[in-house]
Amino acid sequence: MSKIGKILPENIYTSLRKTKAALMRSTSLLMNVFPVNDRKIIFSNFNGRGFGDNPKYLAKEFDRRGDFDLFWIAYEDETVPDTITKVKPRSLSCLYHMATSKVWIDNVRKDPYYVKRKNQYYIQTWHGNVALKKIEKDVEDKIGSYYVESAKRDAEMTDLMVSNSAFADRLYSDSFWYRGDIRRFGSPRLDCLFELENDEEAVKSIKRSLGIPENNYTVLYAPTFRNSLSMDAYDVDLEKVRETLKKNTGRDVSVLLRLHPNLIVANLSISSEGAIDATRYPDVYELMAVSDALITDYSSLMFEFPAAKRKPVFCYAKDQDEYDRGFYFELAELPFVFTRTNEELINSITCFDKEKYEAGINAFYEKIDLHEDGHASERVVNYLIEEIL
Repeated sequence: MSKIGKILPENIYTSLRKTKAALMRSTSLLMNVFPVNDRKIIFSNFNGRGFGDNPKYLAKEFDRRGDFDLFWIAYEDETVPDTITKVKPRSLSCLYHMATSKVWIDNVRKDPYYVKRKNQYYIQTWHGNVALKKIEKDVEDKIGSYYVESAKRDAEMTDLMVSNSAFADRLYSDSFWYRGDIRRFGSPRLDCLFELENDEEAVKSIKRSLGIPENNYTVLYAPTFRNSLSMDAYDVDLEKVRETLKKNTGRDVSVLLRLHPNLIVANLSISSEGAIDATRYPDVYELMAVSDALITDYSSLMFEFPAAKRKPVFCYAKDQDEYDRGFYFELAELPFVFTRTNEELINSITCFDKEKYEAGINAFYEKIDLHEDGHASERVVNYLIEEIL
């Protein structure tokens, strides 16, 4: 929500947004006088937040194949590859390129003023296949009427949703107001974890860019947000975490801090003393690939981080009794230990049982029928080339 949205009553703010959307929609319709380019693809990541997430890895795969006109919706201060044309969000240029692209690729709901034409194809990759926190229709009373209306309209326009598991298949069918095609191609963004597993030079390069010594054990602290935007839950004793991991591993330890994008929008932060603030690093999956362990609370990153190498995940969530989004799984049935205090967190790190943990991860992945092998981008692009483009 914008700053003005925090000041105005919800009904007035929603009314203003609808008025703006109606004007933008009229302009979008006017762009339909231009023909659709059958080799043109437009990508968006979190409505303009830069080159990242699932769309990034699909764009890279299309770029590798060549012979496509690629456009990326991003703000001026964001960086995209030279081979991809950057388009400013919500601009006339953006409306034009949306109206004339054969394929739209996104990872969040589109603004309600875009009008998809009959000969266009919209693929929704979403930004989290396996979720712990309840989302979309399952928290309809918490996400606001304007978003619900936009989500329903987005679902009507969507031609394909990309899944990685039986769990995601059910989630998209039951909770997204969606009745279209769902294909279990895997998560394009997780290809990064598999690709970098055997690319030592790329890992070293990313570490250098972050200021991480080459041989350091690296832990990523990446909590999710609270609807209240309270910062009280983010009090992990990172210095004690570092000391404990150094004792466990015999290596110097670097800590990366990565806050949720919603906290960036709200201009909120926490003390990063003793840690490297990687909140604005453009790709959290590169951070995951170079990290040896993850600390989170309720973020879906917990399900993705071990996908390639079964790396350890530690969960610190002091507000389990108060958290108001609801969960798809009972915390006790997950292969992670959920701790409420720093003392419990440190103990879970000290007593980490690698064999037991890996067995638990494997059993959980089997339960949800997860399919990730590092070739998701290739499968999605093959499908689009063979069936749509």
